[in-house]
Amino acid sequence: MRTMKRVLTALLLVSGMSGFLHAAEEAEEKGKMEYSETCFAVIGDIHYFNAHASAQERMRALREDLRKKKFAPDLICQVGDVIENQEGSDPVSGEEGARQWRAALKDIKEVFPSVPFLIAAGNHDWYGNRSWFGGWENLKRYLLPFLEKELGAPLNGQTFYSLRCGDSLFLFTNHVGMNAGMDVEQREWLKKSLAAADANPAIRHVWGFGHCGLWNVNYVRFNENAGLLPVFAASRKLKGYFTGHVHRNNITVWRTPGGNPVLQAVAAGFCPESAGVVQEARFLTLNPPPSARAYAAFPESCPSYCVVVVNGEEIRLRFEKIGGPCIGEIRYKTPDRIEELSMMPGKQVQQVLPEEVKKLRLHLYPYFPERFLPHGKNPEIRFNGVSAGMVARNAVTWHVNHFRYAVELPPELLKKSNTVEFTNPRREFFLIRDCQLEAVDSTGVSHFSALYPKVISAGNHRNIYMNFGLIHPECGILHSSLEYNVPDELIEDFPIDEPVRIKLEYP
Repeated sequence: MRTMKRVLTALLLVSGMSGFLHAAEEAEEKGKMEYSETCFAVIGDIHYFNAHASAQERMRALREDLRKKKFAPDLICQVGDVIENQEGSDPVSGEEGARQWRAALKDIKEVFPSVPFLIAAGNHDWYGNRSWFGGWENLKRYLLPFLEKELGAPLNGQTFYSLRCGDSLFLFTNHVGMNAGMDVEQREWLKKSLAAADANPAIRHVWGFGHCGLWNVNYVRFNENAGLLPVFAASRKLKGYFTGHVHRNNITVWRTPGGNPVLQAVAAGFCPESAGVVQEARFLTLNPPPSARAYAAFPESCPSYCVVVVNGEEIRLRFEKIGGPCIGEIRYKTPDRIEELSMMPGKQVQQVLPEEVKKLRLHLYPYFPERFLPHGKNPEIRFNGVSAGMVARNAVTWHVNHFRYAVELPPELLKKSNTVEFTNPRREFFLIRDCQLEAVDSTGVSHFSALYPKVISAGNHRNIYMNFGLIHPECGILHSSLEYNVPDELIEDFPIDEPVRIKLEYP
């Protein structure tokens, strides 16, 4: 292996509020450090003991894939949800959580006995004792000793930490929102660590890791780590922030006003969602908003991992399909100047109007704040002037991005340019996103219209309340907001006392 000795001798631990000044003290090295290549791998959600994750098999397939592709990472960085810690809709007992931690960490070191394996705790890792926040005792008992052994240094009871490898500084954050006191400490530690790295000429690159993203790319939901975006954007040397949580691959770059551009890479991990779906063609990309978007790419969502190779100022970031090809590679020196070398977004979407249509569907994702109103009439869908039924009320809060709702339409009504109308008999405020037609031809191939480019709002969207969030044990309910999830520039308001009328067209 390229050299565990170099990695371990270069290791600098920064734990809790102590130790961040070590990085600044190394400034006296000024130019004396000889550069050598750094390579690290990033793994998304693993979910040991999830019925569908096949974690043990995929860990071994990952090891074999690294070997075949001749990657020898100095570090393996995992971004949370190591274990499932959940059964059905409930967190498991403390005893069951302890069993899962023991077995998972033992298996990890059986697969990677000689490579440091570092973890940023995720929300599932915090589950336990039949509570969404009850896993702290198991984290202290199992995860912290594991990490201390990997690092060769104490963590002082904290789940956020940093280390040096070559000319890079690695910062691992805790899943924010789990402990109010820890959140305050972590934010101060992160600010001081980033400032010290910027002042240290021996550090060329800073890498961040956390379970939740700094922004939700295609999800509308609460996000515990959103408040860390301006903290990371203050760093001149941050070259990438890696995250998981949503089980989808994507790379986006946010141009922050008054700050530095931030690259965020989301890793699907071992149990991807929307596998093979081309997001650009079927889902709106909500964040970063177009005015702040410096780059966006969506490698195929599949069991996969990232490899980052740092050579001087040049960085190569690759998404690798386990047992398959490279599904996306970019090269850059700074996050605002990305060179795309290759990108395999998965299954291609047909967008040509078919000659013969066997089935026709309208896909949409509606959100009604008052979704449990017992009486009255729902909005009616009219397609090219013909009634096509009612818009169903969402049964769950609007926090995922799938085609949860499809309306069957008469195939003979399809044209190149189609008018879709949503009535509003109650003069309600509601939202509809990801509106698109799917025409299935005689061979079973689906042909999609162009995606409607905006989130549709009946009424002024600023009057719409997002009634979901995170129940924090110390701070109460932390609600999400429409403004955070969907930028104004991607919302189209329609008068509340008139039908909403849009066009869906085939190119």
